[in-house]
Amino acid sequence: MTTRPRSLLLLLLLGCGSAPQGRNQVTSAEVPTPAAPLRLVGSAYEAAGALGLPEVPPTEAPGLHHVFELSDNIISGAEPEGPDALTTIASWGVRTLVSVDGKAPDAETAAELGMRYVHVPIQYSGITADEVLRITKTFRELEGPFYVHCFHGKHRGPAAAAIGRVVLDGVARDRAIAEMRQWCTTSSKYEGLYATIATADMPSSTATAAYDYSFEAAHSFEGTRACMVEMTRKWDLVKTARRRGWAADPEHPDVDVLQEAAQLHQLFESCSDLEESRAYPDDYRTWLEGGRAGAEALVLALTECRQPESGGEIWRTPRTSAHVSYSSPIVGRVAGRDQLLLSGREMVASYDPRDGKLLWSTPGTTKATCGTMIWEGDVVFASGGYPKRETVALRADGSKEVVWRNKHKCYEQSMLVHDGHLYAGNDNGSALGWRAADGKEMGARRLAGPISASPTLAGGHVYATNERGTTFV
Repeated sequence: MTTRPRSLLLLLLLGCGSAPQGRNQVTSAEVPTPAAPLRLVGSAYEAAGALGLPEVPPTEAPGLHHVFELSDNIISGAEPEGPDALTTIASWGVRTLVSVDGKAPDAETAAELGMRYVHVPIQYSGITADEVLRITKTFRELEGPFYVHCFHGKHRGPAAAAIGRVVLDGVARDRAIAEMRQWCTTSSKYEGLYATIATADMPSSTATAAYDYSFEAAHSFEGTRACMVEMTRKWDLVKTARRRGWAADPEHPDVDVLQEAAQLHQLFESCSDLEESRAYPDDYRTWLEGGRAGAEALVLALTECRQPESGGEIWRTPRTSAHVSYSSPIVGRVAGRDQLLLSGREMVASYDPRDGKLLWSTPGTTKATCGTMIWEGDVVFASGGYPKRETVALRADGSKEVVWRNKHKCYEQSMLVHDGHLYAGNDNGSALGWRAADGKEMGARRLAGPISASPTLAGGHVYATNERGTTFV
């Protein structure tokens, strides 16, 4: 069953199961006087943290994400994904949808469901006085409740909803910006959005009544702005695919990440070719070229992934130290995520095996190591080497916690961990054992000859072979 915002569900229950009929338009006598602008000492984002709000999780429903019922009048959320999501919004009793995203909304489906769309596209940098006037007039003169959205429901949409909170619900400005920051998670990068709500003059009821505005259901853009709207969506699909390890999304089987990346590349090229793009400052054109090159590289990488026989390079990550090392990397599921583990060059490091991004690193072992790292639970183990001696156990959750370390070295050999114990052999011919949890030494034994091979586990026994060909059990 679809989860509904709390107060709207209450409205449904009070209505004996029927959908709410919506609230009437606000009369001039009901229009609250907007709270006075805040006098800021620091940034508007900082002011948004001054008034503490209780923690409220977002409502999630099929095709509807990051939804917050700010009042009985105003709901903020992400763009509805398809007709079913619009049907859910209609079941909440919503009568007017306000989109401040660049993409033209599905006004036709909304109308079929008894709702009206108003499209007032705004930018991340802030909301202009004319846009504030249009949004304010919408809240004051059209039928509610209102569902206000941008693309993700985190930045522009909450700012527009905050205007409604001030001009329709009559809340204080500090409350409105607190909801943006603490509930809707509007980023600190968008100080202009916060500043609009905190300090901009809100139109009087006389000003909105006199303003000639027809509440357009959709705006269409051309040129650069049209490209940017589509780029945002393609980039969002690419980021989602990356989080999934580039695997297909079962909820959206029609989305092909390679095709989306190719279309993103084409959008960057098309935008670069526009006459208006040539009139922008150099830093904009540099950004555009960087995006085009990055999208092209992504297309090539994804193509190579689908043609493994080509042997093409997927990623390359430089390591900071100039020291040589001989250890082989290994990929494992450690501390709840896939990690590519590698020691040597006086550090122990973890990388994302999908793209080579460094997950964490910490000083450990020595300049040169040969053994492959191992793990048990969320603890990884490494040893080396030359010129120093060290065996170390580290927490692999990114905390860089050193669980224990000692001055033993296993240079050529890899170690073995099993059932809470760590086993190793060293160049001098000694077999060693430690308790994995705290490094307590459980015993050491000479095996009558140098050891280069790594210990092996089979049938519950540990096997170690020295360079003379003798195997010990």
